[in-house]
Amino acid sequence: MLSVVGCIRKLQQTVNVTKALYRKLFLNISLFILKQFFYSFFNHSFLFILKNISSMKQTFASLFVIAAIAMVSCHKTDVAPQSSANSTSSEQSIAITTPDKTMQTKLTLRAPAGVLSRVDLSRVKFTLITDPELVADATDKIAPTLATDEGVSGYFKDASLLPSSAKPALPENALQVELPAMPKIGSYALSVTSDDAVADVVSGFFYRSNYHRIRVTNNVAKSIIVDFYNYFNGWRYSGFSYQLSNAYAWYQHCTRTVGAEVTSPNTYNYTVRYVSLCK
Repeated sequence: MLSVVGCIRKLQQTVNVTKALYRKLFLNISLFILKQFFYSFFNHSFLFILKNISSMKQTFASLFVIAAIAMVSCHKTDVAPQSSANSTSSEQSIAITTPDKTMQTKLTLRAPAGVLSRVDLSRVKFTLITDPELVADATDKIAPTLATDEGVSGYFKDASLLPSSAKPALPENALQVELPAMPKIGSYALSVTSDDAVADVVSGFFYRSNYHRIRVTNNVAKSIIVDFYNYFNGWRYSGFSYQLSNAYAWYQHCTRTVGAEVTSPNTYNYTVRYVSLCK
């Protein structure tokens, strides 16, 4: 009886050893097959890349160019205005401060050479002033929305909304006034006054790169004309124009830099306020 039990135990041990050998053999065969597969795959892939690297370079270059064009032409992209200075235009920088002289920055003025030379800057005063956003007034009006994507505009009840008319992409004879984008003057505006009568009437074109809302306030009864613009592959007339007399008008475009052309008589006193974000 003992011999039979011993035989059975030996037989079980033999079966267990055989199973272990088969498992080990199966594992080794599986690993061998996987190694051969990956070696063949990567070897052929590497050879394919070497053979086609030239065409792949051209493909990736084409994809890069397409992506770059798409980014530039994207309608929602806000592009900083480029300087329009050329061989027939001139540029000048002047220092401006707050009334208490605690803050200072520089304005950049650009215009055709003949226009800038006519402007007697000693009679024009630019000053940084605090000009908080106005509280919405029930008497304020919103200009009718245009069919094209040209933003939104509104005005004080005493202002006059003028009929829209075709205007050049950028006022040719305007004195361009660029206020630098400085975070410290985010709540400040630019006061523009003439101490004495200016000989020639020159319109000023005001903007600040990447600022999407602008407001012009005429502080006196003598009227000024304000035409609003936005920048998209060049300056574009928005279709919003106003006549202001002791009144204000504002314009915003949430994806484009905005600007305002102000045409005034030979004496003036108005304020231009810049806001970086839409309201």
